[in-house]
Amino acid sequence: MLKTYRWSGNVRELENVVERAALLATNGVVGIEQLPDEIRTASEPQALSLEEMEKIQIKKVLQIAKDYDEAARILGVDRKNPPE
Repeated sequence: MLKTYRWSGNVRELENVVERAALLATNGVVGIEQLPDEIRTASEPQALSLEEMEKIQIKKVLQIAKDYDEAARILGVDRKNPPE
């Protein structure tokens, strides 16, 4: 949950959350119940549209492909004739 949360306050916010969780922890173990609600709810899986999933996949392929031609081959699309 800590990894997936968008830390708007950056390191300072993270430090505060960890300190608070450590103080609330019993037996020296920090669990999700010690985390603030906004972190727990932000970590819940979100439904994505097909278009959003396609964008995510294309971005991943572009990161590993050496060029656009290779990316098009991996994705199984014709680079010269984009879909309408």
